[in-house]
Amino acid sequence: LYQKQDASTQLPVPSLRHTLDRFLNTALPLAESKEEVEQLRKAVDVFPQEAEVLQERLLQRKKVMEELGTSWLSIWWNQVGYLKYRESVVINVSYFFLLADDDPTLSSSSSESSSSNNAGGVVSQSINIKKGAAALVATAQFRNLVCSGTYPGEELGRRHKIPLCSASYKYMFHACRVPRHEMDGYRIYDPSRYSHCVVARKGCFFKIDFLNPATQEVLPLEQLERLLQHCIHLADNNHVSDNDACNKLGLLTGNHRDEWTEARVQLLKMNDDETNKIEHDLEVLESSALVLCLDDERPVSRTECGELFWHGNKSSSNNRWFDKSLQIIVAENGKCGIMGEHSMFDGMPTIKFIEHINAMTYEKAKDVAPSSEWSDDVASFASDGAIQLFQGLSSLSGEDSAKVDHLVSEAEQYLHSHIDDHQLVAHDFTEYGSRLIKQMGHSPDAYVQQSMQLASYRLFGQQVATYEATQVRPYLHGRTETTRSVSVEGNAFIRSMGLKPGHDEQNTDSRKEKLALLKKAVDAHVDYVRSAAMGCGVDRHFFGLSMLVGKDEKNPALFADPVFARSKHWRMSTSTLSQPPGFGPVVPNGIGLAYTVHDNGIYFCATARQEHDHWAGKITRLLDEALIEMKLLHDFEKTPSSKL
Repeated sequence: LYQKQDASTQLPVPSLRHTLDRFLNTALPLAESKEEVEQLRKAVDVFPQEAEVLQERLLQRKKVMEELGTSWLSIWWNQVGYLKYRESVVINVSYFFLLADDDPTLSSSSSESSSSNNAGGVVSQSINIKKGAAALVATAQFRNLVCSGTYPGEELGRRHKIPLCSASYKYMFHACRVPRHEMDGYRIYDPSRYSHCVVARKGCFFKIDFLNPATQEVLPLEQLERLLQHCIHLADNNHVSDNDACNKLGLLTGNHRDEWTEARVQLLKMNDDETNKIEHDLEVLESSALVLCLDDERPVSRTECGELFWHGNKSSSNNRWFDKSLQIIVAENGKCGIMGEHSMFDGMPTIKFIEHINAMTYEKAKDVAPSSEWSDDVASFASDGAIQLFQGLSSLSGEDSAKVDHLVSEAEQYLHSHIDDHQLVAHDFTEYGSRLIKQMGHSPDAYVQQSMQLASYRLFGQQVATYEATQVRPYLHGRTETTRSVSVEGNAFIRSMGLKPGHDEQNTDSRKEKLALLKKAVDAHVDYVRSAAMGCGVDRHFFGLSMLVGKDEKNPALFADPVFARSKHWRMSTSTLSQPPGFGPVVPNGIGLAYTVHDNGIYFCATARQEHDHWAGKITRLLDEALIEMKLLHDFEKTPSSKL
C-alpha cells in the first residue's frame, strides 16, 4: 500500500499568471453588469503585483513542508476545511453511499425467524443479520489488508501507471474525529491492539470482537451472526438500561461541535472508573474498527435509503456515532449503505472498501469464514457476547443524570431541526448513459456537467458557481482540487439553449450552432479537469495565498471583488463516483448534487434546504429535460431530412 509513497511528487504551486488566466474564464459569466466585468479585470490586472510577496511566501512554505514530508496545502486544508468547522458534521460534512442490493444468496433468507437470545444459541435467519455479518467478513478482510500494508496501492492510467498517495487509508479503520474547542482532533489507534467493532441498535452501542485478537483473523460467519443477533435481542427486548439518555448518547455527536465538545467534557467529569466508565467506553467506541448500525427501519426507494444513510432520519439518528470515520448501516430489510466522516479522507478510498463489500455475498462469506476451520475454544474470548457501552450512566446521581438528560435533549432538538431543514431526492435517469455519450463524441462526465449547467440555469434564472471535486492524489498527501464547471464556453452553450426548451431541434442552423457550442463547452471542461488533476486549478492556490496575508496587511483587491466572491460561493456542489453517493449542499442557498454515470443511465442524488421550494426535486426534473434536449440535438443531426 505504501510501497510507492516516497515516489509521490509534491503538490505544485501554479504561477500567478496561470491561475489568473484560468480564473477569469470561470468568473466572467458570473458578472452581473459591465461595471462588474471592468472592476474584475482591473483587480486581475493588479493581482500579480499585489500578490507577489504572498506567492514568494507560498513557494517558501512548499519547500519547508516538503522537508517535513507533506504538502504545502495538507495541514491547512484538513484544519481549516474540516476540523475547524463548528456546525454539525451531519449533512454539512459527512457523505454516504448506497451499497449493492443484488446479493442472490440472500433472496431465500428474507424470513424474520430467530430462536436465540444469547451468543451461543441458534443463528437468526433474518436478512439484516446475514447482510451485517457478511459485511463484517468483508470489513475484516479489507481492514487486514489495509492495516498490514499489503493492500495494493491505487494507480491511475492504463499504459503509464501513476501511483496515488495512500495516506488517506490510515484514517479508515480504528480512527475517529474527537470534538475540541475551536478545532477538533482526530485519533488513530494501533490496529494491532484492537480486534473489535461496535454494533449500534436502537441507540444502544455494543462492543463485539469480530477478529481473533491473537491472529487478527475474522471469526466464523456463524459466530458473527450469533453476536449480531445477541445485540438485537438485548436492544429490542429492553435488556439494557431503561435510562432514555443512555439510548440517545449518539445524538451528541450530531450537535454543534462546540456544544458536543462541552458535553463530552461534562461526561468525562462523571467518569469514576468503577460504575460509570465513560472514558473507557468512549475509547472503546473511538478505537473500534468501525460502527455497524443495525437500524429497525425498512426503506424501499433510493430516496428513502438516502435519507436513512445521510442522517438516520429523526427515528434512527440516535443509532449513529457521527464522529466515526466509517459506519456501515444495515436496515431491517437488508438495504445497506455507508456513512463516512469526511474530515481526513475523501470518497475514492471508500469506494475501494465498498467494492469489497459488494463482492462479498453471503455464500462467499461462508467460505471466507467457515466454522469447520475453528476449534471449539477459538471463540472463547467472545463468550461474553456483546458488551453494552455507557451502562454506567444509569447509576448516576440525580443531578448528573439530569445533566445528561439536558445535554441529550439539546442535541436531539438541534439535530432533528437540522434534519427537518433539508430535503433529498435520489433519481435515476434511464434514457441513456456513458455508452451513448461516448458515441456522440463527448466525455461522459463533462457532458453531464453541461446538463447540470443548463438545469441550474433554468432553476435559478442565471448561471451560478459550480464545484466539481477532482482528486489530486498523484501528489503527496493530495486530496482534491476544484474543477470549476462554469466557463465562457459553457455560458455560450446554455444561453443558446435558453431558460426554456426551444423545441427547434429540426432547425438545421440552430441545431448545428448548439452542437458546436456544446462541443466547445465539453472540451473546455475536460481541459479544466486535466489542469485541476495536475494541481493547477485556481481555488487551492487562492486559498494558500489568502492564508499568508499578515494580520496587519492589506488583502489584494481581487479577494474583495464581488464576482470573485460569487465565483466561489458554490451554489452547485457536485461530485461523481463509481458507486451511488450523496452529500449535502455547501451553502444555505445551494444544492448538493452527487451523480454516477452508468453505461445506460445516470444516478443523481440532489439535496437542498427545505425552505427553497423543492429545489432537490426540481433540479432532477430539469436534468431530465436538459439531457433529453441535448440528445435530441444529436438525434436530429444524424437523421436525414425528409424530402416530402
